[in-house]
Amino acid sequence: ILNLSVGGRLEYFQLNDSTTALKPIFRAGSSLKLYQETYLRASYGQGYRFPTITERFIRTGVGNFGVFPNPGLLPESSWNAEVGIKQGLKFGGLLGYFDVAAFWQEYQNTIEYMFGIWDEFTSPQTMSSGAGFMFLNTGDSRVLGIDASFTGFAELKNNSKMTFLLGYNYIVPKTLSPDYVYASDFNQVEFSYNSTSLDATNGILKYRFLHNVKLDCEYTWRDKISVGASAKYFSKIVNMDAVIRDFEETTQSYWFLQNLRYMDFYNSHRFGNWIFDTRVSFNFNEFHKLALIGTNILNRTYSLRPLKIEPPRTITVQYTYKLEGKGK
Repeated sequence: ILNLSVGGRLEYFQLNDSTTALKPIFRAGSSLKLYQETYLRASYGQGYRFPTITERFIRTGVGNFGVFPNPGLLPESSWNAEVGIKQGLKFGGLLGYFDVAAFWQEYQNTIEYMFGIWDEFTSPQTMSSGAGFMFLNTGDSRVLGIDASFTGFAELKNNSKMTFLLGYNYIVPKTLSPDYVYASDFNQVEFSYNSTSLDATNGILKYRFLHNVKLDCEYTWRDKISVGASAKYFSKIVNMDAVIRDFEETTQSYWFLQNLRYMDFYNSHRFGNWIFDTRVSFNFNEFHKLALIGTNILNRTYSLRPLKIEPPRTITVQYTYKLEGKGK
């Protein structure tokens, strides 16, 4: 009826014999059976993320942009609390579970991948500049959210069956220190959430999707032929670095810089993106399976991160052979 758990660990990090960190981490959780196939759960956990070597020291460049090092990057710590309920359901031949959970996360020394002018412009011959990304500690932040899902299985006529999944996630990721100055760029411009955001109206963190939907359904006949489809929805990014817009305007003033047009794309995709995938497979027997898989089947042009276009329609033919060892 009741399950309780508690645990902890001690994490130690050392980098280049000079940078060290020691951090205790705790967690606790519980699950209570309220009724037949009705479960209530709650949990609390702490998190600690020591910056990677890449985040602190990487320096690279692609075209007009680069990634710049930040040796002074501090570790990020957090805690997370969640409460949820799971209910089993049965309607004739349909079996399923409905699950809904609310969560609260808080972060200290939040690590963000930030865009800025971190170095001077180089000569036209190198076709590169000091603009790009750097990992920075941007202060404290909070993420509140709700996650709901309904998964199920149905036995149908003619030796067929269907499985399905419906999921929805809603988050409110907000800064708790909008005026905190966390960096200065090459031109000595001070960086804070308010001064660097494209839209700081509601304090929403940059590059976050507030709404995410997942749908999936698969029909199987006689364990031979399966046909499935899935859909994913990502709402539009509410906020990002305003310097991307400013830098785009700058590129129109210098002949040796690529003339960017990302803001046109960003403003024309105002309602998020629906992405559809399909699949069909045939099982010859328990060892051989042939499948045809299509991703982004409508060939939508979309971007989940600024200046990075996601893959177009892809059709894959997949053959699977299952190996099975001999028993003694």
